[in-house]
Amino acid sequence: MTVIAALVSLAACGEETSAKPADGPLTKDQIAAAALTQGDVKGYTISDGPTVAKDSSAHVTNEACRPIVGVLVPGTIAYDGRLVRRGIVKAAHDSSARASQSYQLALFSVESSQAAGAAIENLKNAVTSCANGFQAEVSGEDRAVRRVLPNKTELGTGSVDFSLEYRTGRKVRFVVTSSGASLISVAASDQFAHQFVPVPKELVAAQREKVEKAS
Repeated sequence: MTVIAALVSLAACGEETSAKPADGPLTKDQIAAAALTQGDVKGYTISDGPTVAKDSSAHVTNEACRPIVGVLVPGTIAYDGRLVRRGIVKAAHDSSARASQSYQLALFSVESSQAAGAAIENLKNAVTSCANGFQAEVSGEDRAVRRVLPNKTELGTGSVDFSLEYRTGRKVRFVVTSSGASLISVAASDQFAHQFVPVPKELVAAQREKVEKAS
């Protein structure tokens, strides 16, 4: 029994550096390696996104809307802190030009591919249920959403495309998709977040392809 227990312990300790178990989440190292980086998508500048220490704090007045809050604050649903963020802008032809649109990428693990599929379905339901908006508190900051709008997507049933309009007038569009036990979220906004702008399909496709290779 002692030898068996030791082998089980060694296997558990080696999980983070070895290949992930079948249907299991990517490790922290694998998630970091799988996230888009500069040079992965032609025409875009990709940089490390912010590390948010207070991701675990999120409250919502309507529990039906919690899956949307999970997209806004992915650290609340990422498995074991396995989350990477990227900031992305369309590369300007003129070095003096300012980017008019920007994108925020979050790539993170959940417990299994079944959990990822359930997260997508729950998000779809939330987009419908929360059409008239909701109130949330994220890391002590109030976020009042005026309305939630579903968008048509060409990315298949395992994806959700929706837009949020905050009561401040800020407008952001999101695409969330799953790949195995990973979730990919890309948010898009213009320079002043005054109008909805689409999430580039090439960013989502490139990220999904890189995750599939890591899996």
